[in-house]
Order: sequence, then structure tokens, then C-alpha cells
Amino acid sequence: MQTFDFIYKKVISQLESELPEWIMYHNAGHTRYVMEQAESIAEKEDLNGRDLLLVKIAALEHDNGFFLKREDPVPLQTFQLPP
Repeated sequence: MQTFDFIYKKVISQLESELPEWIMYHNAGHTRYVMEQAESIAEKEDLNGRDLLLVKIAALEHDNGFFLKREDPVPLQTFQLPP
């Protein structure tokens, strides 16, 4: 869970501090809600371990394109997932 906690804190912090002012809906609260819903669905589908971790990370990262400017290249970030 250490990997997830690191990603969660980074994403939520970025949403709370760096989101452009014109974005009203896709904020930290929205991202938390999406993650909770994704986790609930994943658990109902009996996902656990690495699969559940990937679902939660995908939900957290689903709106991070809002941080890009048109002239910026798409940043490549990789996170090391536990085996």
C-alpha cells in the first residue's frame, strides 16, 4: 500500500494546489469520489491485490490531463508497482 499512498498524496496535493482556476468540476473531491466508486465496483467484481491497485491508480489519474498546457509534451511518469 506504500506505493498507492505515495501516488494518492501526490495526485490529491497537485489537484488541491495546481489546478487551473477555470476547472470547477474536475477537482480533488471529484477525483476522490471517482476513486471510491471505482474501488467499490472493483471489490464487487472480486478484484484484489495488484488488479485493485491498478484500478485505484487509474481512477486517481483519470483527469491529470488538465495539468497539461497545449504546448507541453505529454510527460512520461512511471511508478514501480509491487510484484
